[in-house]
Amino acid sequence: MPKAAGHPQPISHTEIAGERRQVTALFYDIVGSTQLLQRSDPEDFARLQRRIHQEAAAAIAGNSGYFERLLGDGGTAYFGFPVASEDAAECAVLAALDLVARCKALDKDPGSGAPLRVRVGVATGLVVISELTGASLPGSEEVIGVTPALAARIQAEAEPNSVAVSDATYQLTSAAFKFEALGVRSLKGFAEPERLWKPVARRPHSDRFSSARQLSIPLIGRADELALCRSRLARARQGQGQLVRIVGQAGIGKSRLAAELSRTLSEDECETRLFQCLFRGNTRPLYPFIDALHRSIRGESAAPAALNPQEIKASIEADGVRVSQETADVIAFLSGGGGEEADRQDSIAEASNEEARRRALDAVFEILAAWCRRKPQFLIVEDAHWADTLTQAVIAEAPERIADLPVLLLSTTREETWSTAADHPNVLTIALSPLDARSMPQLVESIWMGPPPANLPAFIYGKSDGVPLFAEELARLLKERFATGESDANDWREALREGSIISLQDLLSARLSSLGEARRVAQVASVIGREFQTELLSRLIYGERLELSDALQKLIETGILRRRGVGRAAGYRFRHVLLQEAAYDSLLKVDRRELHRRVADLVTSGAVPEPPLEVMSWHCEQAGRLLDAARYAIRAAEASALRSATREADRLLNSAEAYLRDCSEGPEVDELWIEFLMIRGPVGLALFGSGSPEARSVYERGVALCRRLGVTDPQKWLPLYWGWWFTSPDFGTQRARAETLIEIAEKGHEADD
Repeated sequence: MPKAAGHPQPISHTEIAGERRQVTALFYDIVGSTQLLQRSDPEDFARLQRRIHQEAAAAIAGNSGYFERLLGDGGTAYFGFPVASEDAAECAVLAALDLVARCKALDKDPGSGAPLRVRVGVATGLVVISELTGASLPGSEEVIGVTPALAARIQAEAEPNSVAVSDATYQLTSAAFKFEALGVRSLKGFAEPERLWKPVARRPHSDRFSSARQLSIPLIGRADELALCRSRLARARQGQGQLVRIVGQAGIGKSRLAAELSRTLSEDECETRLFQCLFRGNTRPLYPFIDALHRSIRGESAAPAALNPQEIKASIEADGVRVSQETADVIAFLSGGGGEEADRQDSIAEASNEEARRRALDAVFEILAAWCRRKPQFLIVEDAHWADTLTQAVIAEAPERIADLPVLLLSTTREETWSTAADHPNVLTIALSPLDARSMPQLVESIWMGPPPANLPAFIYGKSDGVPLFAEELARLLKERFATGESDANDWREALREGSIISLQDLLSARLSSLGEARRVAQVASVIGREFQTELLSRLIYGERLELSDALQKLIETGILRRRGVGRAAGYRFRHVLLQEAAYDSLLKVDRRELHRRVADLVTSGAVPEPPLEVMSWHCEQAGRLLDAARYAIRAAEASALRSATREADRLLNSAEAYLRDCSEGPEVDELWIEFLMIRGPVGLALFGSGSPEARSVYERGVALCRRLGVTDPQKWLPLYWGWWFTSPDFGTQRARAETLIEIAEKGHEADD
């Protein structure tokens, strides 16, 4: 019989539906709110409390959290609810630190009134997400479990304006944040004591596997290789520096092995530093090293810019170690800056190629030695097949230069390219092979979160050839399709046939195609590069009806992207370069060109910071703006040549020459050809010598072009005529050319008069 109208139906146990899920809860509270209220006018306190809640809401929403409710002078939020998220714990800690930073900023505001401080507690645990089906209760879901209460109790243990987290949260985020131990605390209402931790800051290094969510998949089939790395690390910590080179094809697990070794290290044991080589970063000298310094000094989201010697010294010497002024000057010069005093800058710029190379290497190893005086070092040079020549030289010389230092230098590369002798006592090369069939069941089970269908591991092994990344992505795809029902090999084959999936690239493209509008965001982001900022991405998709924040969150949840930083300064990174390539390759050519054109327009208008010159050249090339592409390539080559990176300059000039040859003739193109040849000449001299036919032909081409155009600016073109004279094949020719050179110089003086 139905109940009378006006009486709510009781909640039956048969009506409670939902799911078990791990979530992270955040609880914050204003410190001393009762005392503040007693000392303040209620209206003023209400205004103050409202500001805190607004800042909390912004910090929570900015880190993909769900602000569940206000509780007077505090509030509670969830991460991983209502939308499940692999990086929920990391987002919660980011939000907590963001809230404390916002509160400190308010406290410094003269208009904020009384001192304002908060405590924040964070806890992670299993809860039941219950659907309130048929119940006359507010909301459609509730969270049932001790995790919210634990976060509230932990909050009370935090110091004012700080964060405390549970041990479970610490375990999930220790790879992404630095923590201080708070010890074991007895919490009211909890029978067992809880070990608490205080997050201090996000770790300065970030790689594709640094988040705990990626490392939650166990390292499979690499026990022997990991043991070898650990043995070399043990030697390194004893002062016997080691070089380990991990070699293997894309997706074979090179970075995963390095990350697993890093994950097992405590801060007391070792200091880990990541140096990331990039495909379009190999034209700048020591790019991975200087980029890492730049991030540590100016922050993760800072735009590329030259460093100065003072900030380099201050950063390195912050913990009591010392480096020379010469070293700071050299690194600043290589970053695009120079010494503070003109004579020091000129000394570096005028050095010979070999002397400049030696100074650069000495500077790197002096800084490394300074770091080692603080504590043992674990250095990862990732994707070394894209390294510039100076970075290659650092790795090649490392066996001798670090022999007596407590440092392990580990490089990952697709190709065995280094000349270092394989039999050197402190060098180990590990060539990674595909996983064998015996390893596949464990890998698939870890992704399936339980026993997979019978024969699925064998099926995945056969399709992936034992390549771990291929196997992982294939397991994820089939789980998305068949996790909720029965399936067999016929179903799996049909799923691959429908998506035309034959290779890893096909599989990654299929993964992207199933993401809805998030796929479009991934495509646009891929045009920017492996790493990108939200500001540029949002400008590129302006006018397209896309919910950017939702799409980015989905790309994170599906393992396509990793987030770096918070708020408007947040940046993102494709988890693997193959994912970026798959997204980029899925664009139509006309669409791709239009997106590159938008990037070029935004940069040239000053709306967004200029990327590195060689990257800007690539954008212009892809946009069909070959003249601009050549101009940026020539500028990049000049910058490289000034820093004695002659081989990098030569590669850039080869690109510029190809662009110029495809440009229509005209005065602007002629002018750029002259600029090109004036840079090509010194580079040719440095690479091939003054008597070489390569250098001579550059200057002969330059003089021929000048004569065709007419000498209207003698001073500007004088370097070409000087090189033409300097590379003369014999004394007679040189004497004849000297007369022309003198004549050009005299015309220049007349023009000045």
